Amino acid sequence: MKISSISDVHVVNDKDDRAKVLKSFLTNEIVLSSDYVIFLGDVFDCLVGERPEQLKEYEEIFKLVEKILKNQSCKFIFIEGNHDFHVQNIMENKFSKYRNFFYRKKGLSLNVDKRKIYYCHGDDIEIGNPSYQLFRKIIRQDLVKYFFTCLYSLEKLTFLKKKIAKKSIKYFGEYSKKEESFLKEKFRGSAQLISEEYGFDAVVCGHSHIEDHLSGANFDYVNNGFSRVSKKFVLFDSGKFSLVSLL
Repeated sequence: MKISSISDVHVVNDKDDRAKVLKSFLTNEIVLSSDYVIFLGDVFDCLVGERPEQLKEYEEIFKLVEKILKNQSCKFIFIEGNHDFHVQNIMENKFSKYRNFFYRKKGLSLNVDKRKIYYCHGDDIEIGNPSYQLFRKIIRQDLVKYFFTCLYSLEKLTFLKKKIAKKSIKYFGEYSKKEESFLKEKFRGSAQLISEEYGFDAVVCGHSHIEDHLSGANFDYVNNGFSRVSKKFVLFDSGKFSLVSLL
């Protein structure tokens, strides 16, 4: 069994430098031969609300996704992040003719090669950040979905998207050594706690933007970091994990 996953690319449109990373992932020979291809959240930057017009920014990327979906033996899974959510209807409509496209609001547990693996964005398992967990709960409400879909104009949504993208270019991946060490240990701890609670022996996620692979005798935690910087994705093949370089 071969599973390829990527998170935190934060693509704004299919012409930016982040899109190059994602296109490299979607055309990689390893990915194209995978049994599962998984978007682990924040693959897109500020894709929120059921407005199909938003998808025009990513037509080249979606054509590559469709090529993967044409291989009926491969399952393609889209897991929400905190930058791309409330888009289930437009994504499922986009790929409605493919029965191997799956949208997930939460993480996914897979039992493969005698291993129980949890794939998620990572913000749902983060410990020690109650204010963010409250914020996450609020933005997942139907009222927020209605606001971005029906009340917030497309022009304002585009403005917000550009503002968030500008901020992310400046900040993401630029942690101090102290911040990076703290976040790495926190997410390792978060992954270990959820694995103990639900019996997972591996957790694959993103969100922290810290590249990491903690490998033990009975447990793996893998995170490809901020893909624009790391230019890597997570591969599970024949029972083992690795971080594979792109571009």
